[in-house]
Amino acid sequence: MGNEASKLEDKTLTHYLIRGDFGQVRRLATRQLLSSADAARRTVLMLAADAPETPVHTEKCILYLLELGANPKAADANGDTAAHLAARRDHLRLLTLLSFDAKWLRNENGATPLMEAARTGSWKCAKHLLHLLREPRFNECFKHGNSKRSELLGLKDREGRTASDLARLSGHSELASYIEREMRLVVSKGDKISGLTDQEEAVRQKLERLAEAGDLAGLRRAATRGNCDLPDIRGRTALMWAAENSSCGDEAQWEQLVQLGDPTCATILAESCLHHAARTGNSAAASALLAAGASANATGQCEFTPLMLAAINTPSATAAAFGRVLLDSGADWSLKNKYGRTALDLATQKEKSELAELLRGYDGKIYFDEPLALPRRVVTDHAYDEEPSDDEADPTPEGAISVKAIRHQPSRHEEEDFYPVTNPQGFCLIINISEYDRGSDITFNFEERQGSDRDVDRVKRVFESLRFIVRIKNDLTVEQVDNFLNEIKILPDLAKHGSFVCFLMAHGSHDCIYGRDGFPYKVRKLTGKFKSSVCRSLEGKPKVFFIQACRGSRRDRVDAAKSREQTDEAPAPVFNSAIRPPEGDFLLCYATTEGSAAFRNIDSGSRYVQTACEFIEKYFRELDLITIMTKVSGHLQKNPVRIKDGLFHVVPQKVDQLSRLVSFDPERARKV
Repeated sequence: MGNEASKLEDKTLTHYLIRGDFGQVRRLATRQLLSSADAARRTVLMLAADAPETPVHTEKCILYLLELGANPKAADANGDTAAHLAARRDHLRLLTLLSFDAKWLRNENGATPLMEAARTGSWKCAKHLLHLLREPRFNECFKHGNSKRSELLGLKDREGRTASDLARLSGHSELASYIEREMRLVVSKGDKISGLTDQEEAVRQKLERLAEAGDLAGLRRAATRGNCDLPDIRGRTALMWAAENSSCGDEAQWEQLVQLGDPTCATILAESCLHHAARTGNSAAASALLAAGASANATGQCEFTPLMLAAINTPSATAAAFGRVLLDSGADWSLKNKYGRTALDLATQKEKSELAELLRGYDGKIYFDEPLALPRRVVTDHAYDEEPSDDEADPTPEGAISVKAIRHQPSRHEEEDFYPVTNPQGFCLIINISEYDRGSDITFNFEERQGSDRDVDRVKRVFESLRFIVRIKNDLTVEQVDNFLNEIKILPDLAKHGSFVCFLMAHGSHDCIYGRDGFPYKVRKLTGKFKSSVCRSLEGKPKVFFIQACRGSRRDRVDAAKSREQTDEAPAPVFNSAIRPPEGDFLLCYATTEGSAAFRNIDSGSRYVQTACEFIEKYFRELDLITIMTKVSGHLQKNPVRIKDGLFHVVPQKVDQLSRLVSFDPERARKV
């Protein structure tokens, strides 16, 4: 029985670790639990390494486990360490945080993590491991010259195959060529990198010029995953030059660039791309790098972290905002450099008053005793036994569209203020994930989202009446969601449509939803599939996403007698670029603000979706969509959710990047 209890505790801790819930990880983790293993001899760290992707907040969770005594060199029944498992999954964030020695151990087949990354085509992890050996601190050039680097890159498994051999045998010839080029480079005792061919050097210089000129779009067009990390003699890459250029601030371009280049790559002085972003306060670069797996606590020369460099170099006007990006991603404010100075010491010395004030809020606090800078505890979309108030009753009879749509007051806007309306208006996708797989290490405690079928029925009824083509997908895995959206974005019918609507209903956290298999799918990645540069058929057309999912577990409790005194409270300002749409003509409508739970009634559906449908039915002829959703927000804020133990605020959030007004009135359709 004790063994079964230990397995359950392992699963629970792994579950929260993968989701980046530091509060729960800190509550559950013990030294004994971290040393325990399952039947395959896998520890919690190994189970987490076997997840394909984790949010930025997982960094602090992993660091805490390592601080508590998790052994990164422990091996499972196959001799695989956490590094081997992460390399196979291309789990860059976890691999980055492991010690250097733990990244070069062999399994029972004699394979290193680099070999596993090469065999599985895991570009991100392969690059990370290759690029570590550009740094003299790991290469030990003064002691060994280039020999240690050559030895590690030339290691062979039990069958005599190198990493490049395995990549080529597995069909990853481009990666094999990349590894072979890296083996050709020489890091000298004088801390210089050489070995590029004349052609490679010409390409590198071109990328550097584009980055220095601030031509991020040009850099994106010229860059490939094969050339993006070409180093100069000091190990600087195109990503570093661009990160250090404050004019390179296009978030959409950065999101694409970090998929090509290595966000963890560092110079011979151990200064990472994130350090370079800190020199000018390039928050767009920093956010993209962190989301892609860069460590907020990477240390460079003299043990300076990005937060310390921000205190020294970032312009005063943007230093606090840049510091917030780092702190929100798990940066440790208490770290000291080689000279015993913290980021606060340096900010005070450099008279960065706003950043210093921000850091003083953490002064004297222990890093692992504190939640993340912007608390976002990630839990699921809660079902609950709510006692609905009278004003919640659905006024529309089952199966009927409301005939009470108001027409008595004409619109005050001119026709050209609106996006064109077509017949049909467009697709309305409904992705509803109510049932989750059981028995895995990740998803075991995702409860069924009872009541979500009521939301699906209501949305279908409303949007079909508005002449949308409704497509419903239930209980998809992350891969199936991705495949479905990839199919939709290339449909020729999109060119005939005037708009695009998507409802996402699932368990979620602050920046993602969870598929049926329990793996996260970032909202930004999902919406990015429909931006103009990817989906030309929707260029200049409104793309509207309604997201019914938790973004945390906080519930804003109110006293029943005072609940109406806070009705005009606005949603919290958005600092995290991960929740913003990738470009214009997007509207994201969240059921709740970051850090908060989204409520759902198991009998009548979610408060947010049902209210949104009610107000769209009522006002679609009279009002534009933004005005309608503002009314939805006002109504929900005035009517807290009643649960057995009290009243709780519901505060939706809109992220508006529309260029015109959106009307759902089908009578506006242009007759072709």
